Amino acid sequence: MHDKQESAILSSYTRDAVFIDPSGKRFNTPAQLRSLYDQVFDNLDSDLHFGPPTVRRSGSAFHSSGTYTETLRNRKSGASQQIHGTYDFTLRSYYDGHWSFSRMKWTMAH
Repeated sequence: MHDKQESAILSSYTRDAVFIDPSGKRFNTPAQLRSLYDQVFDNLDSDLHFGPPTVRRSGSAFHSSGTYTETLRNRKSGASQQIHGTYDFTLRSYYDGHWSFSRMKWTMAH
């Protein structure tokens, strides 16, 4: 994310992945995910930090959840904002042992 390597990021999602942003908006297709990252990378710089995760396994999936803090800087205005909240990720394994995000949900504390 920090280096804005979109293709590497997008390849870490399953084809049927769901990304839920802090407002509750859902991005369910590869095209929607690409559009999301295009918009974010074109307009914002991010400094994202994760707190210690809670990880559990359920069949062929791993679930990771915890807290995050992020500083977002608008490239045009230079304005920064600090946000924090929780995340909940689900990763699935494929036959080749590659793990990919199948669900990514972010919430923001108020």
